[in-house]
Amino acid sequence: MAPQNNLHLLPLALIGSIVSTFIWIALILTIGTISKSSMIAALGAFGVWMGLTIAAGIVAMFTEQAWVLNYLPGEGASGYIGSFDLGSTVSAGPDSLASNLVAYVLNPSADVTYFKISPIPDYPYYRTIPLYTEPLSLILARSIIVVAVYIMVFMFISWFFLRRAEVLE
Repeated sequence: MAPQNNLHLLPLALIGSIVSTFIWIALILTIGTISKSSMIAALGAFGVWMGLTIAAGIVAMFTEQAWVLNYLPGEGASGYIGSFDLGSTVSAGPDSLASNLVAYVLNPSADVTYFKISPIPDYPYYRTIPLYTEPLSLILARSIIVVAVYIMVFMFISWFFLRRAEVLE
């Protein structure tokens, strides 16, 4: 397949990236409105991002509860269309909205299987244990809903605190 085959999907990926970025913009606005400090807003959002990124890796690797990551800002749980070895990777979190839109257009009836990697005694080999499978359309719909809910909640909180803020000249 030539690299130019799916260039018509580039605007869709751009729109998905912009919309999923609004979660972080809304979070920065919320923290900034509450703290009245742009530095705290930037550092707070960066801290939330770093904390979720580190926690997501730990949760995904050592537990079977990676589905929780699909409802938090970030990449979410990773699954595979097809097999673990040969399939293409799909992340189910809100930050993956762009790639999920493109994957859905290319494979509308695809199923995504999530695996847990479990070490076996023959180190360095690992055993993959399938956890569950869900349709790509469900992943895309959930990503869109989660993005919309986060944006609305963060913007409402910002509006609430901004209305009650004391404006100094």
